Amino acid sequence: MSLSEKLASVKGKLKDINVIVLGDPVIDRFTIVEPEGISREAPIPAMNIKKEYYKLGASYNAVKGLLDLSVKPVYITVVGSDPEGEHFAEEVKKEVKDAEIVFDENRNTDSVYRVFSDGYLLLWAEKSSKKGISEEAENSVIKRFKKRVGEADSVIISDHARGFLSKSVKEAVVSSTKERNIPLIINGRPENVYMYSDADYLRMNREDAVKLTGISPMNSTSYRNMALKLSSMAKVENVLITWLEEGFFCLKGESFFKVEPLSFRPSNLRGIGDVIVSSFAVFLSLGFSYEEASKLSYFTAALKTQSEKVKGEFFEKLVDYVSKNDAK
Repeated sequence: MSLSEKLASVKGKLKDINVIVLGDPVIDRFTIVEPEGISREAPIPAMNIKKEYYKLGASYNAVKGLLDLSVKPVYITVVGSDPEGEHFAEEVKKEVKDAEIVFDENRNTDSVYRVFSDGYLLLWAEKSSKKGISEEAENSVIKRFKKRVGEADSVIISDHARGFLSKSVKEAVVSSTKERNIPLIINGRPENVYMYSDADYLRMNREDAVKLTGISPMNSTSYRNMALKLSSMAKVENVLITWLEEGFFCLKGESFFKVEPLSFRPSNLRGIGDVIVSSFAVFLSLGFSYEEASKLSYFTAALKTQSEKVKGEFFEKLVDYVSKNDAK
Protein backbone atom coordinates (compact mmCIF):
# COMPACT_ATOMS: atom_id res chain seq x y z
CA MET A 1 0.00 0.00 0.00
CA SER A 2 1.37 3.40 -0.98
CA LEU A 3 1.68 6.21 1.57
CA SER A 4 -1.22 8.11 -0.01
CA GLU A 5 -3.43 5.00 0.06
CA LYS A 6 -2.53 4.39 3.70
CA LEU A 7 -3.32 8.04 4.44
CA ALA A 8 -6.68 7.84 2.68
CA SER A 9 -7.59 4.73 4.67
CA VAL A 10 -7.44 6.55 8.03
CA LYS A 11 -9.83 9.37 7.13
CA GLY A 12 -12.65 7.88 9.19
CA LYS A 13 -10.43 7.75 12.29
CA LEU A 14 -9.56 11.46 12.35
CA LYS A 15 -12.70 12.49 14.25
CA ASP A 16 -11.75 10.13 17.08
CA ILE A 17 -8.21 11.51 17.57
CA ASN A 18 -7.66 13.82 20.53
CA VAL A 19 -4.57 16.03 20.81
CA ILE A 20 -3.77 18.42 23.65
CA VAL A 21 -1.93 21.63 22.76
CA LEU A 22 -0.26 23.72 25.47
CA GLY A 23 1.63 26.91 24.71
CA ASP A 24 2.04 30.65 24.37
CA PRO A 25 -0.80 32.82 23.01
CA VAL A 26 -0.15 35.75 20.66
CA ILE A 27 -2.45 38.10 18.78
CA ASP A 28 -0.97 39.04 15.41
CA ARG A 29 -2.28 42.40 14.19
CA PHE A 30 -1.84 43.49 10.58
CA THR A 31 -2.25 47.03 9.22
CA ILE A 32 -2.14 47.77 5.48
CA VAL A 33 -1.28 51.40 4.60
CA GLU A 34 -0.77 53.58 1.55
CA PRO A 35 1.42 56.72 1.44
CA GLU A 36 -0.36 60.07 1.13
CA GLY A 37 2.42 62.61 1.04
CA ILE A 38 4.67 63.87 3.82
CA SER A 39 3.65 64.36 7.42
CA ARG A 40 3.24 67.96 8.66
CA GLU A 41 4.83 67.00 11.96
CA ALA A 42 8.04 65.34 10.78
CA PRO A 43 9.89 64.55 7.53
CA ILE A 44 8.31 61.11 7.25
CA PRO A 45 5.67 59.65 4.92
CA ALA A 46 2.06 60.25 5.95
CA MET A 47 0.14 56.98 5.65
CA ASN A 48 -3.53 56.22 5.16
CA ILE A 49 -4.79 53.02 6.79
CA LYS A 50 -6.60 50.95 4.16
CA LYS A 51 -7.19 47.74 6.08
CA GLU A 52 -6.69 46.27 9.56
CA TYR A 53 -7.14 42.69 10.69
CA TYR A 54 -5.83 40.24 13.26
CA LYS A 55 -5.06 36.54 13.55
CA LEU A 56 -4.49 34.35 16.56
CA GLY A 57 -0.88 33.22 16.52
CA ALA A 58 1.90 31.28 18.26
CA SER A 59 0.53 28.06 19.81
CA TYR A 60 -2.89 28.64 18.24
CA ASN A 61 -1.33 27.79 14.87
CA ALA A 62 -0.94 24.21 16.14
CA VAL A 63 -4.61 24.20 17.14
CA LYS A 64 -5.57 25.51 13.69
CA GLY A 65 -3.49 22.75 12.10
CA LEU A 66 -5.47 20.14 14.03
CA LEU A 67 -8.80 21.72 13.09
CA ASP A 68 -7.84 21.68 9.41
CA LEU A 69 -7.29 17.92 9.70
CA SER A 70 -10.70 17.52 11.41
CA VAL A 71 -9.02 16.44 14.65
CA LYS A 72 -10.38 17.45 18.06
CA PRO A 73 -7.95 19.69 19.93
CA VAL A 74 -7.87 20.49 23.62
CA TYR A 75 -6.17 23.88 23.96
CA ILE A 76 -4.58 24.98 27.24
CA THR A 77 -2.98 28.42 27.44
CA VAL A 78 -2.54 31.45 29.71
CA VAL A 79 -3.57 34.98 28.71
CA GLY A 80 -3.38 38.26 30.58
CA SER A 81 -6.31 39.78 32.43
CA ASP A 82 -6.58 42.52 29.82
CA PRO A 83 -8.81 43.34 26.82
CA GLU A 84 -6.49 41.40 24.51
CA GLY A 85 -6.79 38.34 26.72
CA GLU A 86 -10.58 38.57 26.70
CA HIS A 87 -10.53 38.95 22.93
CA PHE A 88 -8.18 35.99 22.48
CA ALA A 89 -10.39 33.78 24.65
CA GLU A 90 -13.57 34.81 22.83
CA GLU A 91 -12.07 34.09 19.42
CA VAL A 92 -10.65 30.73 20.47
CA LYS A 93 -14.00 29.57 21.84
CA LYS A 94 -15.65 30.25 18.48
CA GLU A 95 -13.53 27.49 16.94
CA VAL A 96 -12.41 25.21 19.78
CA LYS A 97 -14.98 23.33 21.84
CA ASP A 98 -12.45 22.23 24.46
CA ALA A 99 -10.49 25.37 25.35
CA GLU A 100 -8.95 25.66 28.82
CA ILE A 101 -7.88 29.31 28.97
CA VAL A 102 -6.34 30.60 32.20
CA PHE A 103 -6.33 34.32 32.99
CA ASP A 104 -3.23 35.64 34.78
CA GLU A 105 -3.49 39.06 36.43
CA ASN A 106 0.30 39.45 36.45
CA ARG A 107 0.77 39.23 32.67
CA ASN A 108 -0.07 41.03 29.47
CA THR A 109 -1.40 39.11 26.50
CA ASP A 110 1.36 39.24 23.91
CA SER A 111 0.55 41.12 20.70
CA VAL A 112 2.66 41.59 17.57
CA TYR A 113 1.94 44.57 15.30
CA ARG A 114 2.93 44.58 11.63
CA VAL A 115 2.47 47.47 9.19
CA PHE A 116 2.68 46.73 5.46
CA SER A 117 2.69 48.94 2.38
CA ASP A 118 2.60 47.50 -1.15
CA GLY A 119 3.52 44.09 0.23
CA TYR A 120 6.57 45.34 2.16
CA LEU A 121 6.87 45.24 5.93
CA LEU A 122 7.43 48.78 7.23
CA LEU A 123 7.11 48.28 10.98
CA TRP A 124 7.24 45.38 13.40
CA ALA A 125 6.48 45.99 17.08
CA GLU A 126 5.25 43.92 19.97
CA LYS A 127 3.70 44.16 23.39
CA SER A 128 5.11 41.42 25.58
CA SER A 129 5.01 40.63 29.27
CA LYS A 130 8.60 39.30 29.19
CA LYS A 131 8.04 37.18 32.28
CA GLY A 132 6.77 33.75 33.23
CA ILE A 133 3.28 32.86 34.34
CA SER A 134 2.35 33.12 38.02
CA GLU A 135 2.40 30.16 40.39
CA GLU A 136 -1.38 30.31 40.56
CA ALA A 137 -1.61 30.12 36.76
CA GLU A 138 0.90 27.22 36.72
CA ASN A 139 -1.21 25.27 39.16
CA SER A 140 -4.34 25.95 37.11
CA VAL A 141 -2.66 24.79 33.89
CA ILE A 142 -1.42 21.59 35.54
CA LYS A 143 -4.83 20.86 37.06
CA ARG A 144 -6.61 21.38 33.74
CA PHE A 145 -4.04 19.30 31.87
CA LYS A 146 -4.31 16.37 34.28
CA LYS A 147 -8.08 16.49 33.96
CA ARG A 148 -7.87 16.10 30.16
CA VAL A 149 -4.77 13.98 29.54
CA GLY A 150 -6.65 10.70 29.99
CA GLU A 151 -8.52 11.44 26.74
CA ALA A 152 -5.40 12.32 24.71
CA ASP A 153 -3.70 10.35 21.94
CA SER A 154 -0.74 12.76 21.89
CA VAL A 155 0.37 16.03 23.48
CA ILE A 156 2.06 19.09 21.96
CA ILE A 157 3.95 21.81 23.79
CA SER A 158 4.16 24.77 21.42
CA ASP A 159 6.88 26.85 23.03
CA HIS A 160 7.48 30.34 21.66
CA ALA A 161 9.65 31.43 24.60
CA ARG A 162 7.06 33.97 25.80
CA GLY A 163 6.76 32.78 29.37
CA PHE A 164 4.11 30.06 29.25
CA LEU A 165 6.42 27.08 29.72
CA SER A 166 7.76 26.60 33.24
CA LYS A 167 9.67 23.80 34.91
CA SER A 168 6.60 22.78 36.91
CA VAL A 169 4.35 22.65 33.85
CA LYS A 170 6.91 20.70 31.83
CA GLU A 171 7.52 18.16 34.57
CA ALA A 172 3.80 17.61 35.06
CA VAL A 173 3.26 17.08 31.33
CA VAL A 174 6.23 14.71 31.01
CA SER A 175 5.15 12.69 34.04
CA SER A 176 1.57 12.29 32.80
CA THR A 177 2.50 11.40 29.23
CA LYS A 178 5.11 8.86 30.33
CA GLU A 179 2.64 7.25 32.70
CA ARG A 180 0.10 6.81 29.88
CA ASN A 181 2.63 6.10 27.09
CA ILE A 182 1.39 9.13 25.10
CA PRO A 183 3.85 10.80 22.71
CA LEU A 184 4.95 14.30 23.77
CA ILE A 185 6.08 16.54 20.90
CA ILE A 186 7.69 19.93 21.51
CA ASN A 187 7.92 22.75 19.01
CA GLY A 188 11.03 24.32 20.49
CA ARG A 189 13.05 27.51 20.67
CA PRO A 190 16.79 27.86 21.41
CA GLU A 191 16.17 30.00 24.52
CA ASN A 192 14.43 27.14 26.31
CA VAL A 193 16.34 24.10 25.04
CA TYR A 194 17.22 22.95 28.55
CA MET A 195 13.51 22.88 29.43
CA TYR A 196 12.70 20.05 27.03
CA SER A 197 14.33 17.04 28.72
CA ASP A 198 12.48 13.72 28.53
CA ALA A 199 10.06 14.75 25.79
CA ASP A 200 9.65 12.14 23.05
CA TYR A 201 10.19 14.41 20.04
CA LEU A 202 11.68 17.87 19.57
CA ARG A 203 11.13 19.91 16.42
CA MET A 204 13.26 22.98 15.71
CA ASN A 205 13.78 24.92 12.50
CA ARG A 206 17.17 24.88 10.84
CA GLU A 207 18.00 28.51 11.58
CA ASP A 208 17.47 28.05 15.31
CA ALA A 209 19.30 24.71 15.34
CA VAL A 210 22.34 26.30 13.65
CA LYS A 211 22.30 29.20 16.12
CA LEU A 212 22.06 26.85 19.07
CA THR A 213 24.60 24.20 18.05
CA GLY A 214 27.08 26.34 16.10
CA ILE A 215 27.19 23.70 13.33
CA SER A 216 26.86 24.91 9.74
CA PRO A 217 24.50 22.90 7.47
CA MET A 218 26.95 21.73 4.81
CA ASN A 219 25.74 18.19 4.07
CA SER A 220 23.93 15.23 5.63
CA THR A 221 26.84 14.54 7.98
CA SER A 222 26.71 18.08 9.37
CA TYR A 223 22.93 17.84 9.78
CA ARG A 224 23.35 14.53 11.63
CA ASN A 225 25.94 16.11 13.93
CA MET A 226 23.62 19.07 14.44
CA ALA A 227 20.76 16.76 15.40
CA LEU A 228 22.99 14.72 17.73
CA LYS A 229 24.21 17.84 19.51
CA LEU A 230 20.68 19.21 19.79
CA SER A 231 19.52 15.86 21.17
CA SER A 232 22.32 15.91 23.75
CA MET A 233 21.64 19.51 24.79
CA ALA A 234 17.88 19.03 25.10
CA LYS A 235 18.04 15.46 26.43
CA VAL A 236 15.46 14.40 23.84
CA GLU A 237 16.10 11.20 21.90
CA ASN A 238 14.20 12.01 18.69
CA VAL A 239 14.87 15.32 16.91
CA LEU A 240 13.42 16.87 13.76
CA ILE A 241 15.32 19.76 12.14
CA THR A 242 13.00 21.25 9.54
CA TRP A 243 13.47 23.48 6.51
CA LEU A 244 10.93 23.15 3.71
CA GLU A 245 13.31 24.06 0.90
CA GLU A 246 15.91 21.45 1.94
CA GLY A 247 13.80 18.80 3.64
CA PHE A 248 13.55 17.43 7.17
CA PHE A 249 16.57 15.97 8.96
CA CYS A 250 15.47 13.49 11.59
CA LEU A 251 17.30 11.74 14.41
CA LYS A 252 15.78 8.53 15.74
CA GLY A 253 17.92 7.50 18.68
CA GLU A 254 21.27 6.81 17.03
CA SER A 255 19.92 6.46 13.49
CA PHE A 256 19.36 9.34 11.10
CA PHE A 257 17.14 9.82 8.05
CA LYS A 258 16.13 12.62 5.71
CA VAL A 259 12.77 13.58 4.25
CA GLU A 260 13.68 14.70 0.75
CA PRO A 261 12.35 18.13 -0.27
CA LEU A 262 10.02 18.99 -3.11
CA SER A 263 11.03 21.58 -5.65
CA PHE A 264 8.87 24.57 -4.80
CA ARG A 265 9.06 28.02 -3.25
CA PRO A 266 6.92 28.42 -0.11
CA SER A 267 4.67 31.48 -0.32
CA ASN A 268 3.48 31.69 3.28
CA LEU A 269 5.55 30.41 6.21
CA ARG A 270 3.56 32.00 9.05
CA GLY A 271 3.13 29.45 11.83
CA ILE A 272 4.58 26.64 9.75
CA GLY A 273 6.50 25.10 12.65
CA ASP A 274 3.24 24.58 14.52
CA VAL A 275 1.64 23.13 11.39
CA ILE A 276 4.48 20.60 11.26
CA VAL A 277 4.16 19.49 14.89
CA SER A 278 0.36 19.34 14.84
CA SER A 279 0.24 17.13 11.75
CA PHE A 280 3.16 15.04 13.05
CA ALA A 281 1.23 14.43 16.29
CA VAL A 282 -1.88 13.41 14.36
CA PHE A 283 -0.03 10.91 12.17
CA LEU A 284 1.77 9.38 15.14
CA SER A 285 -1.59 9.07 16.89
CA LEU A 286 -2.99 7.25 13.85
CA GLY A 287 -0.23 4.64 14.05
CA PHE A 288 2.13 5.88 11.35
CA SER A 289 5.84 5.28 11.98
CA TYR A 290 8.23 8.12 12.86
CA GLU A 291 9.52 8.12 9.27
CA GLU A 292 6.01 8.12 7.77
CA ALA A 293 4.74 10.81 10.17
CA SER A 294 7.75 12.99 9.35
CA LYS A 295 7.14 12.65 5.63
CA LEU A 296 3.42 13.32 5.92
CA SER A 297 4.02 16.37 8.11
CA TYR A 298 6.41 17.67 5.43
CA PHE A 299 3.71 17.28 2.77
CA THR A 300 1.13 18.92 5.05
CA ALA A 301 3.37 21.93 5.66
CA ALA A 302 4.29 22.21 1.96
CA LEU A 303 0.62 22.18 0.97
CA LYS A 304 -0.28 24.71 3.68
CA THR A 305 2.28 27.22 2.43
CA GLN A 306 0.60 27.15 -0.95
CA SER A 307 -3.04 27.08 0.13
CA GLU A 308 -3.54 28.88 3.43
CA LYS A 309 -7.28 29.30 2.96
CA VAL A 310 -8.03 25.60 2.48
CA LYS A 311 -10.64 24.61 5.07
CA GLY A 312 -12.95 21.59 5.26
CA GLU A 313 -11.53 19.78 2.25
CA PHE A 314 -7.92 19.98 3.39
CA PHE A 315 -7.51 16.26 4.13
CA GLU A 316 -8.72 15.27 0.66
CA LYS A 317 -6.33 17.77 -0.91
CA LEU A 318 -3.53 16.39 1.24
CA VAL A 319 -4.19 12.83 0.07
CA ASP A 320 -4.09 14.02 -3.54
CA TYR A 321 -0.93 16.06 -2.88
CA VAL A 322 0.84 13.07 -1.32
CA SER A 323 -0.25 10.84 -4.22
CA LYS A 324 1.21 13.26 -6.79
CA ASN A 325 4.44 14.04 -4.96
CA ASP A 326 5.45 10.99 -2.92
CA ALA A 327 7.39 9.41 -5.79
CA LYS A 328 9.34 12.59 -6.60
